[in-house]
This record gives sequence, structure tokens and C-alpha cells, in this order.
Amino acid sequence: MHIRLPNQFTPRPYQRDLFRYFDNGGKRAVLVWHRRAGKDMTMLHQTAKMAMQRVGTYLHVLPEQAQARKVIWDAIDIDGLPLLDTAFPAAIVKDKNISEMKITLKNGSIFQLGGSDNYNSMMGTNPIHVTFSEYSIANPSAWDYIRPILAVNGGTAAFIYTPRGRNHGYQMMNMAMGDPKWFCSIQTVDDTHAVSLDAIQDERKAGMSEDMIQQEFYCSFTSGALGSYYGKLIEDARQSGRITNVPYNPALSTEYWFDLGYNDYTSCWVIQRSGYQFNAVRFHEWGTTSLPRICAEIREWGYRRDLLILPHDGDTHELIAGRTRKDVMEEELGCLADSSPRPQNMREKLEQIHAVRSVLPMFVFDATLCEHGLFALESYTRKWDEKNRVFMNEPKHDWASHCADAMRTGAVMQSERQKFNQKGYSAAHRVKTSAH
Repeated sequence: MHIRLPNQFTPRPYQRDLFRYFDNGGKRAVLVWHRRAGKDMTMLHQTAKMAMQRVGTYLHVLPEQAQARKVIWDAIDIDGLPLLDTAFPAAIVKDKNISEMKITLKNGSIFQLGGSDNYNSMMGTNPIHVTFSEYSIANPSAWDYIRPILAVNGGTAAFIYTPRGRNHGYQMMNMAMGDPKWFCSIQTVDDTHAVSLDAIQDERKAGMSEDMIQQEFYCSFTSGALGSYYGKLIEDARQSGRITNVPYNPALSTEYWFDLGYNDYTSCWVIQRSGYQFNAVRFHEWGTTSLPRICAEIREWGYRRDLLILPHDGDTHELIAGRTRKDVMEEELGCLADSSPRPQNMREKLEQIHAVRSVLPMFVFDATLCEHGLFALESYTRKWDEKNRVFMNEPKHDWASHCADAMRTGAVMQSERQKFNQKGYSAAHRVKTSAH
């Protein structure tokens, strides 16, 4: 039996341009396409072609593992057929592993779905192609992990997404536009005509905001990350020149604001105060790493270590060490630690988020060493209620949460300090508080 790839798929002109780029040996592509422009469908069919031409592992990575199953593995196309059965017809498939969302082709190639929220699980797969779907809301650290592998094996990568503010997706697009080796395609509904103006008007009537219309259908980056708690504040920091070069100053007291992960990521902001200004000189994140190893890396930075500000679970006992996390870190880093109060309910958590919003206008960020942290703060958003098409009044837990929670840890302690001062505590008490 002869199968022609792409199978049962006639590409539109803008999709054909992408096929031509990869077919002629291109390595890196950025597709900033409007909602419902066929981003995933296009790359699935292109991946099927490449997988039959060169044996290897091909990954299609969504922001979250669960999302990959819902959006791709279980998806049905416009003709009522399983999406993957169209892109990878039975004639070229040897086996399917439902639990691992993996398809093994008859020529030995493997196609597998994954999530950027668990990119460490990709270790050992040695992919020769990766598609990052919805990259603008994915964990950008996943690309940092994969890119050296592709550089060694001559692999390819595609980043497909609709804008979500001026975050890492915006940076990726700007970089690709300026590099002739990259393919960069920006397609709005005016370019593709894939969504009618009547359909967009129906969305307006159904309650979709104009900002979201511009973002979803006209690829606007200026609307900000819709639903973002801090996106406008970070944009204000950019416009006012507060994202710049902020060198470490050994004369200033240095604090470390943490969110501690157990089987998750640990995040840390390194903060120096200069009067009423907070200088964020570094942001760093570790994945499933022990506290002693984290502390060893912090010591290598060579910064002063005046105060650790830990989240409420800093007082949790480590099973192996038999001591609290706070005790371990105080000993390893040689400085005192303080733990922020635990929010008792969503109302208190939202009050703590407000504390971050209050302190961010006093921040200056190092553009290079805080880049990932800034992207995460912009991407920290409220949950979206798909049924009612509104943002809920609670935060979404994703790759950006750890960074945002680390900032919240420190901001809450600033709020607590202000409360102490406003209540007129004794000078001795204030000295003790500042020492801790």
C-alpha cells in the first residue's frame, strides 16, 4: 500500500510555506498564528513526514501533560476522525502506547506527546525534533533543556503559539525575525481568512473582550497577558526603565526570597535593598533538587547572605535529615531564616497577591539574570472558566506559579514588617525583627 504524506490534508498557502521550509532542510521555526489557524494540525502532518524520512524520536510538547492528552491524543478533527489517525495513518503505524501517549512507526521512528510542566521526563529520549505547542504559556526552561540535544544531533524545532503578552513568546518571535536561519510566520485572520469576520463578531456578542479578540485573532502582543496578576506592573517596569542592568552590590544587605518545592521546583529571588528600592539582582529555579545542593550553588554565587525568607512550609521536617527545611538552610548558608505566614483560605491568598502588587512598583530588575522570573511573573494568571468564558478569582497553578510564590513569600514579609512598625512596637522589638 502506498501512502502519501501529508495524509488527507491539503495545506493552505501559509501552511505550505512551513512545509517547504522544513522540506528544504530548515531547522528552527516560529509560528505566531491566530486561534484556530491549524497550528497543531500543520505541525503534526509535517512531523509525520519527517519521521518517515529520518528515524528518530519526535516530540510534541504542550504546556501541561494533561493538556497534551486532551488537546492532541484524544482530539477529533473536523471530519469526526481521531486527529492522530489522520496525521499518522494506520499503514505507517506499528504500535500505540496509550498510557505514554506514544506512537511507534513501522520504520522505527517514535512520536510522543509530553508536557513542559514535566520536561525532566524527556531525559534520555534524545529527540531529533520537538514541537512546542502553545509555547507562549509553556515553561521556557523546557527549551533550554532540549536545545543542546538538538544542537548535537542536528535536530529541528518548531514553536507554535498565539500571543500571551510580551513574555518569552514575544522574545522568541523578535529573535526569529532577526535571524535569517529561522523561519518566522505571523498570521492574523486578515492573512489566513480561516475565521470569518462574522464568527469573530459572534464572539464579541458572546462576551469576549476586545483585548482578547485582538490577542486571539489578530496576534496582538500589546494587550498584555490577559488575566495576569502582574503583567501590567511588569510592563510599567519596562517602560520606566526599571528592567535594566542591576549589578550585585556587596555593600548592600542581601535577602533570598524562596518558594520551596518537594517533588516540584524551588524558586529564589535574590533581593538587595537600597533605601525604599528593591534591587532584584538574580532569579533562579531548581527542579527536584535537594536543599544541600541548592545551598551549595547559592554559596558559589559569592553573594552576601543576610536573610532567608522562606514560605510557611519552611518549618516542615525533612524526612531524611530529621530537621526542618529552615534548620537545614540556616546551617548550610550560615544565616538566619524567617518563615512567612500561611494563607488560611483563598481570600488571604489573594491578599498576599495584593501585597506583591503593592511592592512591585518599588522594584528594579536585572534584565539578564531575572529574565525567566520576569516572564513567569507576567504569565502568572487567574484560572479561566471555559464554560462561563470568564476569569475566575483564583490563580492558575502552572510553571509560573513557583516564581510568583517566591515573590509572594518576600512581599508578605515586607507587609508584616510594615504592620510591626505601624503598631508602634518597641525599638528593641524592631531591632530584633530586622535582625531576623
